[in-house]
Amino acid sequence: MGVSYPVEFLHLDDVVIRERGWESFAIYHDELAAGVVAEYLRRNDCPAQVAGSAGTALEPSAHVLVPGELLHRARWLWATADLTEAELQYLATGELPGS
Repeated sequence: MGVSYPVEFLHLDDVVIRERGWESFAIYHDELAAGVVAEYLRRNDCPAQVAGSAGTALEPSAHVLVPGELLHRARWLWATADLTEAELQYLATGELPGS
């Protein structure tokens, strides 16, 4: 399966996020995909969190946020990620396949 790619990469101009110093790294259609990315970043020493957005089913709904000063690192980490299906499952569920 390989690495899941986000709907888009962007800087979110949301005042609340900017005040806290967090910037949008990527937007996904579901929180599970965003959660896998956030967990991967955290396991590689890059703080990350998932924030949902109120939108329709056709719009992206989960933002992966990272501290603004680590946005470049987050992009580099994700671009160089080569995750197996088992690793993706572990990041999503916290369980090893076959356990």
